[in-house]
Amino acid sequence: MREKHLYIANVGDSRAVIGQKIQLSSKDSAVKSFYVNKDLSIDQNPDSQGEQERIIKSGGFVSPPPEPGLSARVWLDEECTQVGLAMSRSIGDHAVKDVGVIAEPVITEYEIDTNKDQFMILASDGVWEFLESSDAVQIVAEYLELEIGSEKACQSLIESAAAKWHEFEGDYRDDITAIIVNLKDLWGDRKIDSH
Repeated sequence: MREKHLYIANVGDSRAVIGQKIQLSSKDSAVKSFYVNKDLSIDQNPDSQGEQERIIKSGGFVSPPPEPGLSARVWLDEECTQVGLAMSRSIGDHAVKDVGVIAEPVITEYEIDTNKDQFMILASDGVWEFLESSDAVQIVAEYLELEIGSEKACQSLIESAAAKWHEFEGDYRDDITAIIVNLKDLWGDRKIDSH
């Protein structure tokens, strides 16, 4: 982050999301506010355009998602019996690097809107497996609106993700890691120059 400018480098299926507070005035001058999400990173799924082509060209195989909500996978063999990975870019997955899984990040840029952007969520795929970005933003916004704090908001997000894993997968769950950055705390009442 430089001033209001964010650079997001993502490898894999973790995600960065901004929570924006939108305020609308009605005819009776009442102000209604609600939160929306703005995804800052792109999940690198094996069946995404460009990603799948690179994997197949490199000799890898891509199987479709086994059911709704699950990811496609990269495989070493056509029978899908050897190593399988649910992302097309990864750091350190050497077993699949020869079939097109690369460590080169996708870099996106974002200019923070100090009037709308309230917080940022950085979270691993365990959070996003059963929660949409919009769900996560609502969970976090509820705590920050009540000024309970980022730590409690983060705890609630992790507990919500864990509950979804339990609902759908029983005792199994993936890594669930999250960080909440309260953007208002970064600059408070100070306005950042936009030159």
